[in-house]
Amino acid sequence: MYKITLRNSPNFHVGVNETDGFTAWGVKIMTPKTARNTDGIDPGSSRNVTIAYCSIHTGDDDVAVKSGRGVPSSNISILHNHFYTGHGMSIGSGTSGGVDHMLVDDLTIDGADNASASNPTAAAAAWCMTFSIVTFAFAIRKTRLSHAALHNLHRRSASCLSDITLETYTC
Repeated sequence: MYKITLRNSPNFHVGVNETDGFTAWGVKIMTPKTARNTDGIDPGSSRNVTIAYCSIHTGDDDVAVKSGRGVPSSNISILHNHFYTGHGMSIGSGTSGGVDHMLVDDLTIDGADNASASNPTAAAAAWCMTFSIVTFAFAIRKTRLSHAALHNLHRRSASCLSDITLETYTC
């Protein structure tokens, strides 16, 4: 997808499932923040995914990386994006197949009600993730993806969480 604008979808705007190789570059997604279940871009059980230079306003997850049926999502790059209304950058809620090798870099979140969230299911595995240079211009809850949140998730589930790096969060 290259430099297109999507407006007011009655449900998810872009869903990519079990795909090897997907790029969204310069995509604009615009939906009122009151529109429920209007995720922006949801790569599920996919690998080699790049979401770059996008501007996303939604009523739900701006980007939600998911996986299921034992098929992981891997090699996911979320680069140079600007998220406005919505729930920010999410991992889950459906992640039973696992998520690995994910990079979120140069992400600005301005007006989202969650800056970033991690909601993997109990059977999920998550490893080799880096969140770098994430800027929160305004968010109601600054971040739910924290070292404490990851520790609590690992403690209460069978999840395997490792090699997760959080760096350069600014508010």
